[in-house]
Amino acid sequence: MAYTRTAISLHWLIAALVFAGWGLGWYMSDLPASPAKLQYVSWHKWIGVTVFLLSLLRALWRATHAPPPLPASTPLWQARVAHATHLLFYVLLLAMPVSGWLMSSAKGFQTVYFGVVPLPDLLDKNKELGEFLGDVHELLGEALAWLVALHVAAALKHHFVDRDSVLKRLLPAMLALVLIGATSASRVHATKSGISATFEQMNVPVEGEFTAFRGSVKFNPTRPAASKARLEVDTASFDIGTDEYNEEVRGKEWFDSQAYPRATFVSSRVATTGPDRFTAEGTLTLKGRARTISVPFTLSRNEGERLYEGQFTVSRKAYGIGDPEWDRVLEDPVVVKFRIVTDDS
Repeated sequence: MAYTRTAISLHWLIAALVFAGWGLGWYMSDLPASPAKLQYVSWHKWIGVTVFLLSLLRALWRATHAPPPLPASTPLWQARVAHATHLLFYVLLLAMPVSGWLMSSAKGFQTVYFGVVPLPDLLDKNKELGEFLGDVHELLGEALAWLVALHVAAALKHHFVDRDSVLKRLLPAMLALVLIGATSASRVHATKSGISATFEQMNVPVEGEFTAFRGSVKFNPTRPAASKARLEVDTASFDIGTDEYNEEVRGKEWFDSQAYPRATFVSSRVATTGPDRFTAEGTLTLKGRARTISVPFTLSRNEGERLYEGQFTVSRKAYGIGDPEWDRVLEDPVVVKFRIVTDDS
């Protein structure tokens, strides 16, 4: 017995939209205010409403069409976990869009589906409640991500360990898993990685290190043009070595960490420049200003890990870092060095 075409189509259409919504939400979260960001937010909302409607349809279809039974060899506890997982999927797929709708209402931004159909605000404007609902929305997204990971792991176990027909009877699902695996990104191991910045103060080199950052890299050396990288750095984590100057660099004249807590780099193009040598072009957003930069780097492998190393120069003045008083003692530009470690995948 196989799943109906309607069930399979709804399943993977919802999955594709969820992944699109995740990706868009992640990308737009730290963008500065701009017309483009407003457009991305609208697209994110439209995806959420569509997921909600399709999930309702999927739940109705599931209630009126029994799914194929699990293999007879499946232990009772696994069958119960599978049933609970599916129920939780429906809860999260409905709750996530609703939490986003509530958040948008509380923040005072009406949702207009596809820019045509205005949806009623569910709450009065309330800034504090809007921030809380934003955290709830993010938490539900993380819960759904973990549930997807559990779901995928269970499907692979059925195919490679149990060797039953569960995955085979869902051929579209298997193709989707292959596609997702081919485009997955490796997380940066922050504890093994390092990012530093060196500048000259009255001809004396001063080096500081960023101690908090995160990101992901999707890189295929044979197809660098299809590669992507994203890195987020906490500006308040810059450590020069003294508490006095560490506090200074968080101020408005430097990083202004309270207003701009993160600096981000998002690659747009990667090209090969030699054996295991590459250059990534992308956008560095710092202190609310976005500039295109080129980042040369080398790639090496060791014991199941990849090591990306390189350095580049960046003008602090281009990002509004420093003032005339500091300019008298600080040189420009700044040299940024990095050592990024990811899994070799």
